[in-house]
Amino acid sequence: MGEIRPKTEDGTTEPQEPERTSGIVRVVGVSPEIENEALEFWKQKFDNQELHETEREKAPDEIMMIKKVLAHLSEFTSIYGGKPVPLKMENIHIIDPDQFSAEAKQKLGNTKGWYDLSSQSATIISDRNNIDKTNLFHEITHELMHFSEFSSLMPHTVVEKDGSSNTLMAQRRNGFSVAVMKDNKPEFYFNDLNEAITEELVARFIDKYLLSDQSVVSSDYFMKVINSLGHGDAEGSKFSIPDIDKYLMITSFSSRYNEEREKLWRLIVDIKAKNSDKFKSPEDFFNIFAREYFTGRLLPVARLIEKTYGKGSFRELGKETKAKNQFKK
Repeated sequence: MGEIRPKTEDGTTEPQEPERTSGIVRVVGVSPEIENEALEFWKQKFDNQELHETEREKAPDEIMMIKKVLAHLSEFTSIYGGKPVPLKMENIHIIDPDQFSAEAKQKLGNTKGWYDLSSQSATIISDRNNIDKTNLFHEITHELMHFSEFSSLMPHTVVEKDGSSNTLMAQRRNGFSVAVMKDNKPEFYFNDLNEAITEELVARFIDKYLLSDQSVVSSDYFMKVINSLGHGDAEGSKFSIPDIDKYLMITSFSSRYNEEREKLWRLIVDIKAKNSDKFKSPEDFFNIFAREYFTGRLLPVARLIEKTYGKGSFRELGKETKAKNQFKK
Protein backbone atom coordinates (compact mmCIF):
# COMPACT_ATOMS: atom_id res chain seq x y z
CA MET A 1 0.00 0.00 0.00
CA GLY A 2 1.32 3.46 -0.90
CA GLU A 3 1.99 6.13 1.70
CA ILE A 4 -1.12 8.00 2.86
CA ARG A 5 -0.39 11.72 2.92
CA PRO A 6 -2.61 14.40 4.52
CA LYS A 7 -5.04 16.46 2.45
CA THR A 8 -5.45 20.23 2.41
CA GLU A 9 -8.84 21.93 2.79
CA ASP A 10 -9.41 21.94 -0.98
CA GLY A 11 -8.77 18.19 -1.16
CA THR A 12 -5.31 18.32 -2.72
CA THR A 13 -2.39 16.41 -1.23
CA GLU A 14 -0.06 18.39 0.99
CA PRO A 15 3.46 18.68 -0.41
CA GLN A 16 5.84 16.43 1.48
CA GLU A 17 8.63 18.25 3.27
CA PRO A 18 12.12 17.32 2.05
CA GLU A 19 14.29 15.02 4.11
CA ARG A 20 16.85 16.69 6.34
CA THR A 21 20.30 16.80 4.76
CA SER A 22 22.25 18.62 7.47
CA GLY A 23 21.85 20.19 10.90
CA ILE A 24 19.83 23.01 9.27
CA VAL A 25 16.11 22.41 8.73
CA ARG A 26 14.88 25.77 7.42
CA VAL A 27 16.00 29.16 6.13
CA VAL A 28 13.20 31.67 6.75
CA GLY A 29 12.58 35.11 5.30
CA VAL A 30 13.91 34.27 1.83
CA SER A 31 12.49 32.94 -1.43
CA PRO A 32 12.18 29.15 -1.93
CA GLU A 33 15.01 29.33 -4.49
CA ILE A 34 17.39 31.02 -2.05
CA GLU A 35 16.37 28.63 0.72
CA ASN A 36 17.14 25.63 -1.50
CA GLU A 37 20.52 27.11 -2.41
CA ALA A 38 21.32 27.71 1.25
CA LEU A 39 20.27 24.21 2.29
CA GLU A 40 22.46 22.76 -0.48
CA PHE A 41 25.39 24.86 0.81
CA TRP A 42 24.96 23.41 4.31
CA LYS A 43 24.55 19.91 2.87
CA GLN A 44 27.94 20.26 1.21
CA LYS A 45 29.42 21.43 4.52
CA PHE A 46 27.83 18.45 6.23
CA ASP A 47 28.96 15.90 3.63
CA ASN A 48 32.51 17.18 3.17
CA GLN A 49 34.05 17.24 6.61
CA GLU A 50 37.48 18.78 7.03
CA LEU A 51 39.93 17.49 9.61
CA HIS A 52 40.55 19.90 12.45
CA GLU A 53 44.16 20.98 12.81
CA THR A 54 44.38 19.43 16.28
CA GLU A 55 42.12 16.45 15.60
CA ARG A 56 43.34 12.91 16.16
CA GLU A 57 42.12 9.49 15.05
CA LYS A 58 39.36 8.02 17.16
CA ALA A 59 40.31 5.28 19.59
CA PRO A 60 38.45 1.92 19.34
CA ASP A 61 36.40 2.65 22.49
CA GLU A 62 35.40 6.05 21.12
CA ILE A 63 34.33 4.51 17.80
CA MET A 64 32.27 1.93 19.70
CA MET A 65 30.49 4.63 21.73
CA ILE A 66 29.74 6.83 18.72
CA LYS A 67 28.33 3.84 16.80
CA LYS A 68 26.03 2.93 19.69
CA VAL A 69 24.59 6.44 19.81
CA LEU A 70 24.24 6.77 16.03
CA ALA A 71 22.48 3.40 15.84
CA HIS A 72 19.45 4.75 17.73
CA LEU A 73 19.48 8.54 17.39
CA SER A 74 17.33 8.70 14.24
CA GLU A 75 14.57 6.63 15.82
CA PHE A 76 14.73 8.65 19.04
CA THR A 77 14.44 11.94 17.12
CA SER A 78 11.42 10.61 15.19
CA ILE A 79 9.62 9.59 18.40
CA TYR A 80 9.31 13.29 19.27
CA GLY A 81 8.32 14.27 15.72
CA GLY A 82 11.73 15.50 14.60
CA LYS A 83 13.54 14.95 11.31
CA PRO A 84 16.63 12.78 11.81
CA VAL A 85 20.01 14.09 10.66
CA PRO A 86 21.93 11.54 8.50
CA LEU A 87 24.92 11.69 10.84
CA LYS A 88 27.99 9.61 10.16
CA MET A 89 31.26 8.96 11.95
CA GLU A 90 33.02 11.74 10.01
CA ASN A 91 30.77 14.42 11.54
CA ILE A 92 32.24 13.73 14.99
CA HIS A 93 35.76 14.97 15.72
CA ILE A 94 37.97 14.09 18.69
CA ILE A 95 40.59 16.40 20.20
CA ASP A 96 42.97 15.55 23.06
CA PRO A 97 42.89 18.05 25.95
CA ASP A 98 46.67 18.57 25.72
CA GLN A 99 46.13 20.25 22.33
CA PHE A 100 44.73 23.33 24.08
CA SER A 101 46.83 26.12 25.50
CA ALA A 102 46.45 27.12 29.14
CA GLU A 103 44.48 30.18 28.03
CA ALA A 104 42.16 28.08 25.87
CA LYS A 105 41.59 25.59 28.70
CA GLN A 106 40.63 28.43 31.02
CA LYS A 107 38.15 29.75 28.45
CA LEU A 108 36.64 26.31 27.93
CA GLY A 109 36.23 25.71 31.66
CA ASN A 110 34.53 22.34 32.15
CA THR A 111 33.28 22.21 28.56
CA LYS A 112 33.97 18.79 27.07
CA GLY A 113 32.38 19.20 23.66
CA TRP A 114 30.31 21.35 21.33
CA TYR A 115 28.20 21.31 18.19
CA ASP A 116 29.46 23.78 15.58
CA LEU A 117 26.82 24.89 13.09
CA SER A 118 29.33 26.60 10.79
CA SER A 119 31.29 23.41 10.14
CA GLN A 120 28.37 21.02 10.64
CA SER A 121 30.38 18.98 13.09
CA ALA A 122 30.44 17.88 16.72
CA THR A 123 33.73 18.09 18.60
CA ILE A 124 34.48 16.02 21.70
CA ILE A 125 37.45 16.54 24.04
CA SER A 126 38.81 13.15 25.10
CA ASP A 127 42.13 12.01 26.53
CA ARG A 128 43.22 9.00 24.47
CA ASN A 129 45.43 7.74 27.31
CA ASN A 130 42.67 7.99 29.90
CA ILE A 131 39.30 7.53 28.22
CA ASP A 132 36.48 8.19 30.66
CA LYS A 133 33.62 6.06 29.29
CA THR A 134 31.15 7.43 31.78
CA ASN A 135 31.46 11.07 30.79
CA LEU A 136 32.33 10.38 27.16
CA PHE A 137 29.09 8.50 26.47
CA HIS A 138 27.19 11.39 28.04
CA GLU A 139 29.10 14.04 26.08
CA ILE A 140 28.72 12.29 22.72
CA THR A 141 24.97 11.87 23.26
CA HIS A 142 24.57 15.47 24.44
CA GLU A 143 26.31 17.03 21.44
CA LEU A 144 24.61 14.76 18.89
CA MET A 145 21.28 15.65 20.50
CA HIS A 146 22.13 19.31 19.76
CA PHE A 147 23.02 18.30 16.20
CA SER A 148 19.55 16.74 15.87
CA GLU A 149 17.52 19.59 17.39
CA PHE A 150 15.47 21.85 15.14
CA SER A 151 17.69 24.55 13.64
CA SER A 152 16.87 27.41 11.31
CA LEU A 153 18.59 30.45 9.82
CA MET A 154 17.44 33.93 8.81
CA PRO A 155 18.93 36.78 6.78
CA HIS A 156 20.45 39.58 8.85
CA THR A 157 21.69 42.86 7.42
CA VAL A 158 24.80 44.31 9.03
CA VAL A 159 25.32 48.05 8.59
CA GLU A 160 28.99 49.05 8.71
CA LYS A 161 30.36 52.31 10.14
CA ASP A 162 30.85 53.73 6.64
CA GLY A 163 27.15 53.20 5.89
CA SER A 164 27.63 50.16 3.66
CA SER A 165 25.59 47.04 4.39
CA ASN A 166 26.03 43.33 4.03
CA THR A 167 23.37 40.64 4.38
CA LEU A 168 24.45 37.44 6.10
CA MET A 169 22.73 34.28 7.29
CA ALA A 170 22.30 34.29 11.06
CA GLN A 171 21.04 31.62 13.42
CA ARG A 172 17.35 32.01 14.22
CA ARG A 173 16.41 28.91 16.18
CA ASN A 174 18.21 25.97 17.74
CA GLY A 175 16.07 23.55 19.68
CA PHE A 176 13.98 25.50 22.17
CA SER A 177 16.17 28.60 22.08
CA VAL A 178 15.42 31.67 19.95
CA ALA A 179 18.07 34.08 18.66
CA VAL A 180 17.30 37.78 19.16
CA MET A 181 19.71 40.09 17.34
CA LYS A 182 21.28 42.84 19.43
CA ASP A 183 24.15 45.03 18.12
CA ASN A 184 24.59 42.61 15.21
CA LYS A 185 25.07 39.67 17.60
CA PRO A 186 22.54 37.03 18.59
CA GLU A 187 21.29 36.68 22.14
CA PHE A 188 19.89 33.20 22.69
CA TYR A 189 16.64 33.41 24.66
CA PHE A 190 15.53 30.20 26.47
CA ASN A 191 19.11 28.85 26.23
CA ASP A 192 19.10 27.53 29.82
CA LEU A 193 15.88 25.63 29.15
CA ASN A 194 17.34 24.29 25.90
CA GLU A 195 20.34 22.85 27.71
CA ALA A 196 18.12 21.38 30.41
CA ILE A 197 15.86 19.74 27.81
CA THR A 198 18.96 18.34 26.08
CA GLU A 199 20.17 16.77 29.32
CA GLU A 200 16.76 15.26 30.04
CA LEU A 201 16.63 13.81 26.53
CA VAL A 202 20.08 12.29 27.08
CA ALA A 203 18.71 10.52 30.20
CA ARG A 204 15.72 9.20 28.25
CA PHE A 205 17.94 8.07 25.38
CA ILE A 206 20.13 6.11 27.82
CA ASP A 207 17.05 4.64 29.48
CA LYS A 208 15.54 3.50 26.19
CA TYR A 209 18.54 2.15 24.33
CA LEU A 210 21.61 1.64 26.49
CA LEU A 211 20.59 0.28 29.89
CA SER A 212 20.55 -3.31 28.62
CA ASP A 213 24.05 -2.97 27.14
CA GLN A 214 26.60 -4.43 29.54
CA SER A 215 29.41 -2.48 27.89
CA VAL A 216 27.58 0.71 28.85
CA VAL A 217 25.98 -0.13 32.20
CA SER A 218 29.24 -0.71 33.99
CA SER A 219 29.63 2.44 36.06
CA ASP A 220 28.02 4.20 38.99
CA TYR A 221 26.98 6.99 36.63
CA PHE A 222 24.49 4.84 34.75
CA MET A 223 23.38 2.99 37.89
CA LYS A 224 22.27 6.32 39.35
CA VAL A 225 20.10 6.85 36.30
CA ILE A 226 18.72 3.32 36.50
CA ASN A 227 17.85 3.67 40.18
CA SER A 228 16.15 7.01 39.61
CA LEU A 229 13.78 5.79 36.94
CA GLY A 230 11.88 3.10 38.80
CA HIS A 231 9.26 1.15 36.89
CA GLY A 232 6.55 3.77 36.39
CA ASP A 233 2.84 3.09 36.64
CA ALA A 234 -0.07 2.60 34.27
CA GLU A 235 -0.05 6.28 33.39
CA GLY A 236 3.61 6.19 32.41
CA SER A 237 4.64 8.68 35.10
CA LYS A 238 8.17 7.30 35.33
CA PHE A 239 9.59 10.82 35.58
CA SER A 240 6.84 12.30 37.74
CA ILE A 241 9.41 13.42 40.37
CA PRO A 242 7.29 14.16 43.45
CA ASP A 243 10.51 15.35 45.06
CA ILE A 244 12.40 17.52 42.57
CA ASP A 245 15.48 17.97 44.72
CA LYS A 246 15.87 14.22 45.19
CA TYR A 247 15.33 13.57 41.49
CA LEU A 248 17.96 16.12 40.50
CA MET A 249 20.44 14.82 43.05
CA ILE A 250 20.07 11.22 41.91
CA THR A 251 20.25 12.02 38.20
CA SER A 252 22.96 14.67 38.33
CA PHE A 253 25.33 12.26 36.48
CA SER A 254 28.17 14.82 36.25
CA SER A 255 25.92 17.20 34.33
CA ARG A 256 27.12 20.75 33.77
CA TYR A 257 23.50 21.87 33.69
CA ASN A 258 21.91 20.85 36.99
CA GLU A 259 20.93 24.44 37.80
CA GLU A 260 19.20 24.70 34.42
CA ARG A 261 17.50 21.32 34.94
CA GLU A 262 16.15 22.54 38.27
CA LYS A 263 14.64 25.62 36.59
CA LEU A 264 13.01 23.42 33.95
CA TRP A 265 11.47 20.94 36.40
CA ARG A 266 10.22 23.54 38.83
CA LEU A 267 8.52 25.25 35.88
CA ILE A 268 7.05 21.96 34.63
CA VAL A 269 5.75 20.87 38.03
CA ASP A 270 4.21 24.30 38.70
CA ILE A 271 2.47 24.39 35.31
CA LYS A 272 1.25 20.83 35.81
CA ALA A 273 -0.20 21.79 39.21
CA LYS A 274 -1.99 24.79 37.69
CA ASN A 275 -3.29 22.71 34.75
CA SER A 276 -3.99 19.38 36.44
CA ASP A 277 -6.92 18.70 34.13
CA LYS A 278 -4.61 18.67 31.10
CA PHE A 279 -1.66 16.58 32.32
CA LYS A 280 -1.55 13.28 34.22
CA SER A 281 2.11 13.77 35.12
CA PRO A 282 4.91 16.33 34.67
CA GLU A 283 6.35 13.99 32.03
CA ASP A 284 3.31 14.69 29.84
CA PHE A 285 4.25 18.37 29.81
CA PHE A 286 7.96 17.63 29.33
CA ASN A 287 7.00 15.76 26.16
CA ILE A 288 5.60 19.02 24.76
CA PHE A 289 8.96 20.71 25.40
CA ALA A 290 10.74 17.76 23.77
CA ARG A 291 8.57 17.82 20.64
CA GLU A 292 9.16 21.55 20.26
CA TYR A 293 12.92 20.97 20.68
CA PHE A 294 12.91 18.67 17.66
CA THR A 295 10.16 20.25 15.52
CA GLY A 296 10.54 23.98 16.16
CA ARG A 297 6.81 24.39 16.83
CA LEU A 298 6.91 26.79 19.75
CA LEU A 299 3.25 27.80 19.86
CA PRO A 300 1.81 25.04 22.14
CA VAL A 301 4.30 25.78 24.93
CA ALA A 302 3.99 29.55 24.46
CA ARG A 303 0.19 29.43 24.69
CA LEU A 304 0.21 27.28 27.81
CA ILE A 305 2.74 29.48 29.61
CA GLU A 306 0.80 32.66 28.71
CA LYS A 307 -2.45 31.00 29.84
CA THR A 308 -0.85 29.99 33.14
CA TYR A 309 1.16 33.12 34.00
CA GLY A 310 -0.38 35.89 31.93
CA LYS A 311 0.32 37.86 28.77
CA GLY A 312 4.00 38.55 28.12
CA SER A 313 5.18 35.80 30.48
CA PHE A 314 6.63 33.66 27.70
CA ARG A 315 8.95 36.42 26.50
CA GLU A 316 9.96 37.20 30.08
CA LEU A 317 10.83 33.55 30.59
CA GLY A 318 13.01 33.76 27.47
CA LYS A 319 14.90 36.73 28.88
CA GLU A 320 15.36 35.11 32.28
CA THR A 321 16.83 31.97 30.71
CA LYS A 322 18.92 33.49 27.92
CA ALA A 323 22.54 32.43 27.37
CA LYS A 324 24.99 33.88 29.87
CA ASN A 325 27.72 33.74 27.22
CA GLN A 326 27.76 33.15 23.50
CA PHE A 327 29.93 30.01 23.52
CA LYS A 328 27.41 27.38 22.45
CA LYS A 329 27.98 23.88 23.80
